[in-house]
Amino acid sequence: QRQMCIRDSMESFWGRFKDTLRKHFRYWERDDLRSTIEQAIYYFNNERPVRKLKGKPPVPYEKAGRCDSHSEG
Repeated sequence: QRQMCIRDSMESFWGRFKDTLRKHFRYWERDDLRSTIEQAIYYFNNERPVRKLKGKPPVPYEKAGRCDSHSEG
């Protein structure tokens, strides 16, 4: 059961990642693809808004949460 859930999550991630590559990035050769994937990973983590994270990208959301927890302590 747990393995199936993890597999479904990974399939969902790769589906969204491929959609992002197609919509936002262009590449023609293998070297371009490597650079494009690196750019897409940065975009996915630092720029792409995520509804579950109040519209913030994952990295800025996490940093904001850490700052909040330090200021409370």
